[in-house]
Amino acid sequence: MAENLTPNTATRRRMPQIELLRAIAMAGIFVFHLWSVVPNVAENGLIGRFIGVASSFGYLGVVLFNFITGFVLALPYLGPEQRAIPAYPHFLRRRFKRIAPKYYLILTLWAGVLLVSGKSGSDALLPDYLTHLAFIHSIFPTSFFSIVPAYWWLGLLAQFYLLFPLLLRFFKLFGAAGACLLVCVTSWLCWIALDRISHPGSPYALVNYMFYYNLPARLPEFALGMWLAEAWHCGGSDDTPASPPRRALISVPYLAFVGAALLFAVAAGTIVHVEILPLRHICLVSFCLAAIVAVLMLKLSRRLGQSFVVAKFAAASYSIYLLHQPLLGYANRWLGNMLPPPAEFSLLLAVVGAASFALAVTLDKSVP
Repeated sequence: MAENLTPNTATRRRMPQIELLRAIAMAGIFVFHLWSVVPNVAENGLIGRFIGVASSFGYLGVVLFNFITGFVLALPYLGPEQRAIPAYPHFLRRRFKRIAPKYYLILTLWAGVLLVSGKSGSDALLPDYLTHLAFIHSIFPTSFFSIVPAYWWLGLLAQFYLLFPLLLRFFKLFGAAGACLLVCVTSWLCWIALDRISHPGSPYALVNYMFYYNLPARLPEFALGMWLAEAWHCGGSDDTPASPPRRALISVPYLAFVGAALLFAVAAGTIVHVEILPLRHICLVSFCLAAIVAVLMLKLSRRLGQSFVVAKFAAASYSIYLLHQPLLGYANRWLGNMLPPPAEFSLLLAVVGAASFALAVTLDKSVP
């Protein structure tokens, strides 16, 4: 999702590590949706179990994208450039113009396929389509998984866009570290409290379920990306994204925080069995945060991010996201049970992966 989530072309060129993270995130989401249509691949030997378990964590690509979105949006304002806070209408107009044209085109395509195939009744399809056009589908239980389930994230992305100029002012006022900490503590404590009262049959159960896919539950991931944009600047006054310094790019206090988060994640994942969803999610977010910081600091990540294959895949990631899930679903139905699960998994990975990329590149050329 490179061109659609990066504030400007120059910033995008200067951050090969971010391009690598985009490629990793999109690959994770793709294999997760592939595993969701071929889940019994995990029942076929040791290799099948490994593929199944690894693919089942691919949904964390969304967490990576939330970090990346916060980082690239905040970098011009909290990083070395220290730009003035953007005007709210101008920012929203510019951001939605970057994501809406392709989204509306592909949304209409898949809605039309559903209508023609009879997979969805026209009475339900029209309201769902309209909520998607308004980017509010993720807040309604009846529509947030409709048409294309993966599009729920675009509703969350719209929420990030709507909040960003206000959140940026909050970061400027209270400092990035303090503002990020306050956002994380407030959001996660509210989620934990809601989860505690959301017993089966409780009227809060559905609210808790939807909370996971919207703000404020997912706001900490975005806010941590913004804080990371400010921490990147701490490498020194001469550091720029275009020419990263040879020493550590992240400040020592931030690295200490990341180390503490990783320690919590390891402890929560091994020593203490965490069953509460908010705490499990915080644990996984901590792992993702540590992984992102590691990728940003490794010289190898910069070289990989500059490679032709990674750059091309990252540039097409937004269009791949829009196209891939229905392609996987329809291809899986067409194959039926003709192949063993490992063979089907491999075939869909190769064929639908190549088709998604090719169609994404065509879409990017057709709709700038």
